Amino acid sequence: MGNRWSDEDLDAFHREFTEQVAKGQELFKELANKSDMNTATIDRIEVNTRGLLEAWNEGQAVVRAGAVLGRFGRWLVGLAVFGAFFRWLLTQAS
Repeated sequence: MGNRWSDEDLDAFHREFTEQVAKGQELFKELANKSDMNTATIDRIEVNTRGLLEAWNEGQAVVRAGAVLGRFGRWLVGLAVFGAFFRWLLTQAS
């Protein structure tokens, strides 16, 4: 005594189900293709920008070396100023 499905209802359900499965499979194929295309694009970008990244890293090393030389130069100038002042004091004392 519950709901009984007619043959037409079952056929319509089966057709709709088959269509939806086919659409799902097509969408999955499209997604897989786009995913493969994205992976290939990312690989190309990595290969094409590898040199730029290496140059950037080397540039950063040059900047760090320049900063160390700058600090050394500042220290050396400070030492020279102190030495000049000390020499001036010795000259004044004589």
